[in-house]
Amino acid sequence: MEVAALVIGLIALLVSAVSVPSALQMFWGGPLLRFDFGELDGSDMKVFYCTIYNVPIQNRTLQKVGVRREPAVISVRFRICEAGSNRIVLDTAQAKLFDIANPESKGINCRDRC
Repeated sequence: MEVAALVIGLIALLVSAVSVPSALQMFWGGPLLRFDFGELDGSDMKVFYCTIYNVPIQNRTLQKVGVRREPAVISVRFRICEAGSNRIVLDTAQAKLFDIANPESKGINCRDRC
């Protein structure tokens, strides 16, 4: 009887070890977004940009267990107003988003999907 309990206990331990990566993925695999704002001066215009990126997993133990950072789905809407008068230059536009790290990404136009 003790041998059967030992065998069942070892099997249960092995089965529970299989679920560890899934449990770790739930806590550390979600998106971790970072934002970077800047501007570029051109000859006839000024370009403001916002870079949004998903920080990869840095912990080597989590990487070896198989925890991966999930991709983030981001929708962007913006309005451009003139400084001082607050006259609306561009009313509620939606931008195409794409993943620079993925060369197959073509971007999404939220109006087509939403």
